[in-house]
Amino acid sequence: MMRALAILEPSDNWQDLAAVYNRMAGVSYQLGDWERAAEYARKGLELRERIGYTYGLSMSYNNLSVIYMAGGDWDRGILYAEKSLALKQQIGDVEGVGISFNNLGMAYKDRGDLDRARQYLLQALDIARKIRNANLLASALANLAHVYLLEGRWADGVSYGEEALRVAEESGSIEQQVEAHCLLAEGWLSAGDPERAEQHVEQARHLAEGSGTCYMLALAARAEGKLALWRGDAARALDSLERSAAGFADLGNRLEQYRARNCLGQALVELGRREEGRRLWEEALQVFEELGAERDADETRRLLEETGNPAEKDCGKVVFR
Repeated sequence: MMRALAILEPSDNWQDLAAVYNRMAGVSYQLGDWERAAEYARKGLELRERIGYTYGLSMSYNNLSVIYMAGGDWDRGILYAEKSLALKQQIGDVEGVGISFNNLGMAYKDRGDLDRARQYLLQALDIARKIRNANLLASALANLAHVYLLEGRWADGVSYGEEALRVAEESGSIEQQVEAHCLLAEGWLSAGDPERAEQHVEQARHLAEGSGTCYMLALAARAEGKLALWRGDAARALDSLERSAAGFADLGNRLEQYRARNCLGQALVELGRREEGRRLWEEALQVFEELGAERDADETRRLLEETGNPAEKDCGKVVFR
């Protein structure tokens, strides 16, 4: 691609050059280099704005929204997702509209606005069913499952998670299968059924190890750590959660990294390393506040409050909700 870039940059072939920039943005995104991905995506966007290529422009807006959201910049991510949605609606790109609804739902879910997240995700789900897009369908179902789990509605979360898993298995998407297994593990832990949770953790780990993908390995390790915490095996949890946090850090995904570190803090507290655990929570709180992840920030404040004064608080097991 660098060779193609060297050939195209001096020319006025803006459309092909924009396509190369966007492919380079995709490669940088997969490598976890959000800054470089955004730089390439912005260059592609500028060229498509010059030539007035509406469909390409809608895709460039979508690419930037995904990149900014992955880096935790929700404001710009939502701004570009809304721009992409408006153009896709204008040109009648039904699939693109569904993707934008799903992206907006994910963004509001991670910011903690679950009502707005559900509104967008249900629209994405409706479109995915109508156009029979398996990838969008599995993603919307998994995101809705996560919303319901965050609300404490484990039965609904498990129901949507099981459907997401079926769709992902039929389509052959390993990443979506791992995500669904991890959600189902969390759902069954919420229901107080660690045996069923363990089945999904084992499946997630098997698939992740077979793929060798850093993101999937980090997801599966976090699910394994949460299960170990639930069972009171803090030492095992510590190992799994350290691997998970390191994996997300390698990808540059700060939100998921500090979600794993939040669980890691609980493992440290349960091992009697209270101050180390609290330091992790304090770091996580700062990151969550910076990213605008309000539900995560509220959860971390609760953990800090519950372990605030060893003379007055019960500093034994903290249930990570």
